[in-house]
Amino acid sequence: MTRLLDAQDVLNAMEEATIALFAANHGHGGCELIRAPGQVSTWAPCPSPALNAILQTRAPASDFEQLIHHAKQRSKGRAFLWKVMPNDHHREVLISRLLSDGFIELEPSTPIWGVIPPELDELRVHLPAATPVRSAEDFAQWLIPFRAAFDLCAEDAALCQSAAVTSDLSAEAPIQHVLIEVDGRPVASGTLVLTHPTLAAVFNVAVLPEARREGHGTSILAALAATAMDQHRTHLGQLSTAAGLPLYANWGQRSRQTCRNFLYLQEAA
Repeated sequence: MTRLLDAQDVLNAMEEATIALFAANHGHGGCELIRAPGQVSTWAPCPSPALNAILQTRAPASDFEQLIHHAKQRSKGRAFLWKVMPNDHHREVLISRLLSDGFIELEPSTPIWGVIPPELDELRVHLPAATPVRSAEDFAQWLIPFRAAFDLCAEDAALCQSAAVTSDLSAEAPIQHVLIEVDGRPVASGTLVLTHPTLAAVFNVAVLPEARREGHGTSILAALAATAMDQHRTHLGQLSTAAGLPLYANWGQRSRQTCRNFLYLQEAA
């Protein structure tokens, strides 16, 4: 019998998956992974915050000033995101400090999770097929819808490609990518992180703007769910913005809490 995950289980799993996903960027040259007390961060040598992020994890409230100062120093003028998970201790105190220190709040992300439906194979029969990414060439195709959906600059894309070349793209890797192509053209992509024994975490679901509302997002989710089942996971979870809620609504229940996202831009000289 499948054990139901409670909200705290899911939040812990999504936090670990988020850390693993950002840490994977350590594969490209010039990126550093920092694990300071109460703080995990990755920095990439590019001006965009897309690959520069901090995930703050349960630091004492008394350390927030030091943590924020440390983050700004290590950013070396680059923009970055600070993600505050729903289960962070002293969450409201940290958010208040970030806002007072010049951070801009972006749209929040809502955790959604559920049991992978038993009728998954029947669902996939009626959807476009997705294929796993197993090579650098595959990943270059994977990047096309990802870049378009998330407005990734060429420099960021090159760093992602470099990371993929040096990382494990095998069927046993803890991070899996899938791709949908139509007439040889990549139209949708997505990522699965397998760091929890029961829940597989979905990230980076992207569909080309001109190919939306054709079932490709659902096909990516179904392919990721099938990969999760192959790896003996029973649940699927994701952090969704408001735009993604219609896609994920049928895949589980929403948390009443959100992941809050804050952007820090380089101060003018």
